[in-house]
Amino acid sequence: VNRILLNSVKSNRIAHAYIFSGPRGSGKTSTARILAKAINCANPNNGEPDISCENCLSIENKNSLDLIEIDAASNRGIDDIRELSDKINFVPNKSNYKVYIIDEVHMLTDPAFNALLKTLEEPPNHAIFILATTDIDKVPLTIISRCHRLDFKRISLQSIIIKLQLICKNENIIFNNKELDLIARQSYGSLRDAENLLEQIVVAYGNTLNIKEINEFFHTDNYDISYEIIKLILDKNLRDALIKIDLINQSGIDIKNLLKSIIETFRAFILLKNDIMSDLSFTTDKIKNIKPLIQNYSLDEIIFAITEFNDIHIKNKAPSILDIELAIINICGYNNMQTNNTLNIQIKPDNLIKPDNLTKPDNLTKP
Repeated sequence: VNRILLNSVKSNRIAHAYIFSGPRGSGKTSTARILAKAINCANPNNGEPDISCENCLSIENKNSLDLIEIDAASNRGIDDIRELSDKINFVPNKSNYKVYIIDEVHMLTDPAFNALLKTLEEPPNHAIFILATTDIDKVPLTIISRCHRLDFKRISLQSIIIKLQLICKNENIIFNNKELDLIARQSYGSLRDAENLLEQIVVAYGNTLNIKEINEFFHTDNYDISYEIIKLILDKNLRDALIKIDLINQSGIDIKNLLKSIIETFRAFILLKNDIMSDLSFTTDKIKNIKPLIQNYSLDEIIFAITEFNDIHIKNKAPSILDIELAIINICGYNNMQTNNTLNIQIKPDNLIKPDNLTKPDNLTKP
């Protein structure tokens, strides 16, 4: 995406409309603002904005009259788009282009999309549209076909850690890479989420990051509990598993967070079973500790178990302790069912009661 936009600015081949699609926190709106600076910069440097000219500074300070940002989630009707279409012919105030950023464009209504389509078909030369969406499938193909589409991807774990390190240094936050690694893993590829989580942790616990406090904040201390439960379940130790769940329930741990921890732990088992370590919510040290232990369990057992718990997560917004207990019973009874099926196959038909041995109707008492 970076290379394409740089080349388009350098060669002055700027599309009249772009559509940025990708997961949340992957930089779509930020990139749109940078692109607006680049195409209006008075002194661009090899396609990059200089961030010091009047146009760049006005966009940076959010007081530019030539950058219009529209939130389609709250301005999604046809009247909002008609108002935009009426004003689009006004020439830019000081810049070369008037840039319209429509965020979460998939939230527009069908009539609004139809009105926007007309504007995209015949835009004035000074107008550039940048549409951003987290759900490209909801955007009509007629809109997409008139835009230059660029797909954003989740931010890599290492890139998020590097950015968090930079923020911590600038804000005088004392940290170790273990703490930042855990925060980055909890953001699931969203840089914005990672930054927000870091800010919440600093507000809650102060400027010195502590792994114990971060585990408490994310409820990742539940992973140790969930690992004990999972071990009992996979060992088919039904009684101890139910006792453990009952003790956890009495201790006041949130059931929803516990369920999430169990699912994440099972997911870690599946990935580690296949030697995948990069996309996990666990710290690197914890991954190294549990990896040798999962060799005792088959992949089929783990998949069956995670499916049972994931069904609860999908079907119940507020899961109860009974839901988890029933899932444990089903999983622990899985091997027993297999055994019973084997026993049923071994029963020979000769041992069954034959029809000749049944009481004949003639011997029944007549009315």
